[in-house]
Amino acid sequence: MSPIPQVDLLQGAVKVSELAAALKASLSVCGFVHLVNHGIEAELIDEAFSVSKKLFALPAEFKERYALHRDEQQGDLQSYY
Repeated sequence: MSPIPQVDLLQGAVKVSELAAALKASLSVCGFVHLVNHGIEAELIDEAFSVSKKLFALPAEFKERYALHRDEQQGDLQSYY
């Protein structure tokens, strides 16, 4: 298994097209990307992880009320299950 690719947002004056290509390549390799130098404060990232853990810990019956379901005409949608 390869490591999660890293994309540095401060690596020189990166053109949008170069950034898009780097993101596409990274996501195509393993489905994840590790963004660095994005300017988002650590406290906000920690809060987002905390809230997501609470969401995933909710009972399935509660989450089912808000789940996205497949729509044959629009294509597949995925929820947090």
